Amino acid sequence: MYDLDRIETLELKEKYENFSFRDDMTIGISDPAMPWNQGRLTELVQILERNFPGAGMKVFFHRGIPENQRKNIQRLVRENERISFVDLSGSCKNFTLYNDCFLHIGFRVHAHIYNLSQGNISVLINEDARGNGVNHALGLENIDCGQKESGLRRMNEAQFERILMNYLEYVKESDFLQYRRAYFSMRETYKSMKQFISHMF
Repeated sequence: MYDLDRIETLELKEKYENFSFRDDMTIGISDPAMPWNQGRLTELVQILERNFPGAGMKVFFHRGIPENQRKNIQRLVRENERISFVDLSGSCKNFTLYNDCFLHIGFRVHAHIYNLSQGNISVLINEDARGNGVNHALGLENIDCGQKESGLRRMNEAQFERILMNYLEYVKESDFLQYRRAYFSMRETYKSMKQFISHMF
């Protein structure tokens, strides 16, 4: 949750001033952890292609590219030269590549936490209770996949697109209110934790 070099002054990055979704922006997309949500990754890429046709997309695979998804990923890259991918398996040092992206939208809780720790806008698509817990603690919106084992009815692509785009519009129109509050909460929680730990030693 905390980048110790940044936490005490953590705030929304300057790149979001006079916010607009630009043609030259790159969107970082983290892959699903659950195999039954792999199709949702393709839907997400297609949704972003439709709504931000000039944007680049960098797809991050946190535990490598599943063999059964390799052909699909290669097809996406062939069809859109603005799509690239990063294999993060084996090392977390490449997490810093998320900082090259304008914002993160995806499924990995650790990608969400990392981007928030940097002052980046991050939209987590929840696959399980961990993501719900993080967002609940920080006051951020919950967008659920409709997971296979959750009992939730799986939403179709049109519903998924409407929920996601409505939320991005809200983020813009509210001047990042949820994120500003989340960064404040992170700073204050860190101060309390630091004070508590200092009394233990």
